[in-house]
Amino acid sequence: MDFLRYLYRVASPFVLVSEIELALRALIRIALTPEQLAETARRSLAPVYGGEDRVPISLEEMTFDPYIPL
Repeated sequence: MDFLRYLYRVASPFVLVSEIELALRALIRIALTPEQLAETARRSLAPVYGGEDRVPISLEEMTFDPYIPL
């Protein structure tokens, strides 16, 4: 039982971050259409990714960091 409690304590922060990321994705989907998301990503993330052709244009392709400039 102690081991299970330990695993729960270790895993809980990661589960919380995952839930936060899913909630942020849902909010972004509400705020932007897929076309708007692609255009916004190209404009705001091109300097970070080194050009518009290398920018991820869907939320599934992005990690947590690109959400901030969106």
